[in-house]
Amino acid sequence: LGIETSGDVAGVAVAGEGGVLVEHAVRAPRAHSRLLLDLVARAVEAAGLSGTQLAGLAVSAGPGSFTGLRIGFAAARTLAQVWGLPLAAVPTLEVLAHPLVAAGTRTCALIAARRGEVYAALYGPGVDGPVCLAGPAALPVERLPEFLAGAGGPVVLVGDAAAAAGENTAVPVARAPTALNYPRPAVVAELGLLRLKGAAPPDPLLVQPLYVGAPRVREGGQHGL
Repeated sequence: LGIETSGDVAGVAVAGEGGVLVEHAVRAPRAHSRLLLDLVARAVEAAGLSGTQLAGLAVSAGPGSFTGLRIGFAAARTLAQVWGLPLAAVPTLEVLAHPLVAAGTRTCALIAARRGEVYAALYGPGVDGPVCLAGPAALPVERLPEFLAGAGGPVVLVGDAAAAAGENTAVPVARAPTALNYPRPAVVAELGLLRLKGAAPPDPLLVQPLYVGAPRVREGGQHGL
C-alpha cells in the first residue's frame, strides 16, 4: 500500500509485482486528514484484500507540506502497527522522477517551497530505480540554472515547480507532461516494494519524514518544509 500526502494531492494505491491493482487520488488541499483513511479503506477493498494480507506499507517521505507529511506518517505508522506490516519511507522527489528515469532519462524533480525557493534533486537511471546524483536541496529559484548545470547534458524537469527554471539554463531542458507533476501513490507503492526487499525494515515508529530545511509557517498559517 502506497500513501501520498506530501502536497495538494491525497492518494493511496495498492501495487504488487504484477503492477498497480488500484489507485485513488484526490486534489484536495487541507482535507488530507478527512479523506485519507477512507481512501485507504476503499483501495484495500477494491484490491480484494484485507490490511493484514498486504506485504507492507510505503509512505511519501517529503520534502513537501509539513502538515501533509505529518498526516501521512501518522496514518502509515498506525496502520503498520495495527496490521503488523513493515513500513518504508520513499523520498517524494524520487517518486516524481521514477517514471521518467525508468525510461533512461536524466531527470530533475522540482517541488515548490516557501518564499521563492524550490526543493530539487537530480536523478539518473539505476538498476533498482532512480539514483540520486545531486540534492535533495532547498534552493532559491535563481540558483536553479547552476544546479541543473550539474546534469552535464539534457535533463527533463518534473514537478509542480518545473516551470520555475525558465528557459535560460546551462543545459537543454524539456518538461514532463503536466499529468506527471504530482507524485503518484502507485509509484510510492512500487518504490516501497523495492525498499522492503532489502535489509530488515526498521520499527515503523522510527521511520521519519525527509526534512529539507526546518518547518516554517507561511503567510495564512500554512506550514511548509
